[in-house]
Amino acid sequence: MDRIKITGLRVFAYHGVLDREQEEGQPFVLDLILGVDLEKPCHTDQVEDTINYAEVCDVVRDAMTGCKYRLIERAAQEVASRLLRKYENLEEVTVILKKPRAPIPADFEMVAVEITRRREGIHHA
Repeated sequence: MDRIKITGLRVFAYHGVLDREQEEGQPFVLDLILGVDLEKPCHTDQVEDTINYAEVCDVVRDAMTGCKYRLIERAAQEVASRLLRKYENLEEVTVILKKPRAPIPADFEMVAVEITRRREGIHHA
């Protein structure tokens, strides 16, 4: 399977267990790996035959800012679900959602979750 990668997408959002996280917000960083057959766009050289990266970023921003979630696991699931619903040619998506300012008393770079979802696991509403 071919892959498109988008790394380091920064989104300011309001997710967290603590009230102040949902009131004040904080930055999140996402890495996305999109599993898609790229054979056709490799031959046609047409953007219509692939997944538009700018649109993907818009979908991710909307998913991250449209609702407030207590867990980054839930936010990552929403990102994956929206991408799979929007792009019929997307076979698999991995979302790595990083929370650099998690309010825990430890010296760390960031906490993160990584989820992978496949087309057969998505239910259309």
